[in-house]
Amino acid sequence: MDRHLTVEIRKDTAQPNRVQMLVPFEENNTLITCGTYDCGYCDVLDLKNISKTIHTEQLAVASVYPNESSLGFLVDIGESTNNTYLLSGAVPKLPKNCVGDIFFITLRNTNNFQEGEIFSATEDDRPTPRITNRSEQWVDLDFVDGFPWKNHFYIFINFNIRSPQSRVRLLTIKRGNKKRDTLKSFRGTTLQCCGSKYYTRLASSAVVGGSPLLWAGIFKVGNSLDPESTALAIFNITPGDSPGGEDPDFCMESCSSTNKEESETVAPLAVYKYRSMTSVATVTASSWLVFFIGTADGQLIKISMDKAMKPTCPIVLYKSDDDHPVHSKMILDPVDKKHIYLALGNQMKRVAVAQCWRYGSMRDCWFSHDPFCGWCSSQSRCTFPDECLTSAWISIPEGSLQERMISFRAEETPSREKVILNVTAHLKVVATGSPAFSCAFTTERGESLCAGSGDTAAFPSCSCVFLRDKFPAGLGVTVKITIDNQIVSESWNLRNCSLIQGGPTSALCSECVAAGCLWSFTQHTCSWMPWSSHESYTQGTCQNYSSGLNISEPEIYSITPSEISFYGKNNATITGKNLDHVTKIRIRGDMDCNQMEVPFHSRSSDRLTLHVPGGNKGRMTVCVELPDGRCYGSAEITYRSLPSCTGLSPDSSWAR
Repeated sequence: MDRHLTVEIRKDTAQPNRVQMLVPFEENNTLITCGTYDCGYCDVLDLKNISKTIHTEQLAVASVYPNESSLGFLVDIGESTNNTYLLSGAVPKLPKNCVGDIFFITLRNTNNFQEGEIFSATEDDRPTPRITNRSEQWVDLDFVDGFPWKNHFYIFINFNIRSPQSRVRLLTIKRGNKKRDTLKSFRGTTLQCCGSKYYTRLASSAVVGGSPLLWAGIFKVGNSLDPESTALAIFNITPGDSPGGEDPDFCMESCSSTNKEESETVAPLAVYKYRSMTSVATVTASSWLVFFIGTADGQLIKISMDKAMKPTCPIVLYKSDDDHPVHSKMILDPVDKKHIYLALGNQMKRVAVAQCWRYGSMRDCWFSHDPFCGWCSSQSRCTFPDECLTSAWISIPEGSLQERMISFRAEETPSREKVILNVTAHLKVVATGSPAFSCAFTTERGESLCAGSGDTAAFPSCSCVFLRDKFPAGLGVTVKITIDNQIVSESWNLRNCSLIQGGPTSALCSECVAAGCLWSFTQHTCSWMPWSSHESYTQGTCQNYSSGLNISEPEIYSITPSEISFYGKNNATITGKNLDHVTKIRIRGDMDCNQMEVPFHSRSSDRLTLHVPGGNKGRMTVCVELPDGRCYGSAEITYRSLPSCTGLSPDSSWAR
């Protein structure tokens, strides 16, 4: 197929066969394929015309049983120009009617000019260099992924998969001058995921890159109905300095030595849990890590993480009409970098990595928190960066996830006669020159706030100094920030922080934080922001306080129906008690950061009726909100695909 998924050339076979290994050798313009037919074979095909066979050989390089996994990728060893080899992995089991050898992990030639000719694994006159299993009896395992990275090769294996002692193993091999030297350098690591719940299987793998070397994997537990049945885990897999060749599960060649020591265990740097993830691919966008996640119900989800591994709200890029799972391997388009390829059932899909066109304003573009998207000043639309080369491109900032585009804080000067209003624009601006940046502060009456008393502006911050007695009872302030020819504005009601007093309730705490003041969680009081303080809170930090309302907390018993299509449902019913003071209903998905506000049609003390809007496939949580802004109760509702018919059996019957 070409990059637009149009079939160009196909190669048919009349014999029963399963291709276990598919390795493009672009430098050589060939494609190496190995399969199960006739006790194992390998073909070298013309990469530009796969119907043309250049070389074929009957030998077991890949696993010969269709249900057993295999692994193959190209590596360079030694310093010569003819130094590319096939690192192959196979389950070393052969039917009784087959002759020859099959090796667990070895290095094989890729042409006839290397010692032993093409596909040979031998070296000098000694036994074939190979990594094998240390146990006397072969254990069940799966090869999940493998790749070269700089001077090392990485192999990920689900080991002992049908045993309670199953675990995920990583073999790291250092590049050497010869096959034997290279394989002998291997060292094993156990990847332990994640916390109190032990995820023992690896479903998908993607290298992030960087220094240290980061890698991401989808781990899973046995219970697929668990709402946290899978986890996206990010590991630092930078090779250590310990000697190679010693491992409790694997060894070099004959395993003559006994080694019962435990392998090194590595814990993840960050974990993101969700139900039924099947695949992951990753790419970097400036300082952001972007993860594309496929699910078992046919969705493609994107999550971005900042430098502190804090995730943005997930974005659903694609959802299928049925529930075919996304295949474990997804590939980013190597040409435009703007699309990703995924397989579902017998279909291939090409999906855009971002939907910048959906956002019609600079504010909406920014609040998508999508590092691929930014506001193009000259075009007044949300675009990819390479679509905006002649003017300023305004996007989310580097480094950390921000909840607000513009933030502020008020602080007293040391003399306490004046107030400094500090404003920060959380933006990244990409431009050929230095676009103009300015701030204008006005009161609710349209008067200049800091005229004659000093104001400064230097991207991304500006400040305004004014007399403290300007707002004894509060002051409405608007700041307009101009970048290039784009204007963004924000309005606040500034308060005298020392006058925000009362009992320590969540409402008072939120009022203090919203006014740009400092709430003390030890003294439970509101005060001016200390001089040069860098503390920052959001109103969400105030939810630990009581509401202060004399209202019985509502409870939810059930929601009917509890399973609907992802198009939504009219006239759903919530039953419970103390529902007569509810002001809003909120629905939140497993992977949603923000709750949807849903109106209700009727309300009584024990019943609410509502319209459930359309959503993404998966499990949602419903809660009811009181006037204090808190949400109580928890009922689950599941979005599913509409039922579809793919066949009828039997398709004929006797007439009656």
